Amino acid sequence: MKIFIPLVLTLVFAIAPAQSSLPKPGELDLSKCTEVIRFYLHDQFNGSNPTTAIVLPPRNNETLFGQVAIFDDKLTTESSINSKPVGRAKGFLVIDSLSKSSFLQSMTVELEGRKGTIVLHGQNPFTESRREIAVVGGTGEFRNVQGYALTSTTGAEPGGLIAIYEVHLVRFWECISKYILPFHIVNSDP
Repeated sequence: MKIFIPLVLTLVFAIAPAQSSLPKPGELDLSKCTEVIRFYLHDQFNGSNPTTAIVLPPRNNETLFGQVAIFDDKLTTESSINSKPVGRAKGFLVIDSLSKSSFLQSMTVELEGRKGTIVLHGQNPFTESRREIAVVGGTGEFRNVQGYALTSTTGAEPGGLIAIYEVHLVRFWECISKYILPFHIVNSDP
């Protein structure tokens, strides 16, 4: 008991200054910490220049369970594969469900003119018209981002499918760090 009271008092006095430096209502402008990036992904699994390859065939032909594919897909500004390229999406897909049409997707997005990558990971129930996948992080200018991506298949093209991605990013740490740290940490690249 003799140790408990001084410990509690120490914690109270240590936390009190930090509490007073939290942003006041309306002071924190999250619009400066958010960004929405929109692009079309062109998944070419047939034809002369496929960008997707099945590396492990399915264990069950009815549900495709166990199938693993890797991809390196072109990203563009519009739905046409010949529109302006904006980057590449690389990763893998695993059909991991016996009961529904869904796959585990892990994807790294590299955007032209940007320094860094955005990482998406999660279930993609591809038969649903609109899906949501978690943004789990990034590198470079996207370090510590969080968020989500909304996606839907918009159509087919010779050799593949077209999907639109609307990626919602939040750099929450950059918004709040100046309020919770006694000094502001500068984001420096190694």
